[in-house]
Amino acid sequence: MRQHRGVRLANERYEEIKADIIDMFEECDVHTFPLNAFDIAETLHYNVVPYSSLPV
Repeated sequence: MRQHRGVRLANERYEEIKADIIDMFEECDVHTFPLNAFDIAETLHYNVVPYSSLPV
């Protein structure tokens, strides 16, 4: 059976992503887990639209 290895990013890119996530946690005042993605979206002023409200 063949294993899929996926895409490997440069170590520097992983460090950038981790730093961005920490910044976002601080900005959104995340201190507990599990976190609420809807609260984060609201804090960051994202417009979250449920699939159920989309036209068919």
